[in-house]
This record gives sequence, C-alpha cells and structure tokens, in this order.
Amino acid sequence: MGAALVLLLLLAGVAILVPLADRRRLPSPAVMALYGIVLALIPGIPGLHLAPKAVLPLLLRPLLFAAAQSCSTQD
Repeated sequence: MGAALVLLLLLAGVAILVPLADRRRLPSPAVMALYGIVLALIPGIPGLHLAPKAVLPLLLRPLLFAAAQSCSTQD
C-alpha cells in the first residue's frame, strides 16, 4: 500500500502542477523537482526503490522523447 500511495501522490502532483506551471509560465521540471523535494521531506511517506537497469527504459527514453517533441527544428 505504501508504494501505491507514493505513486498516487506523484501522479496527482503531475496532473495538478504541470498545467499550473504552464499558466504561471514557470518551468515544469523545476516545479516537479520542488514537488519531489517536498514529498521526500514529509515524514512517514515510504521511499521508492528503482533498479538501476530500469532507469533507461522507464525514465530516460520517455523524457528524451518528450524533449524531442517540444524542440524546435527551425533555429
């Protein structure tokens, strides 16, 4: 139940904070980093452990794809 709670908090934070950051013209990665720091400092929230071999297929590829989609080719 602990890991499910953390994932639910992360997903809810992304769903709420990304549109809010866009409206305020703040960089979304900075807002997400601050949200992660706040979540990490809350006592009683369990930590998530991710295998190092899972970082590339689960995190890095989608982040690179999203960055490539928002990048301009006409510079």
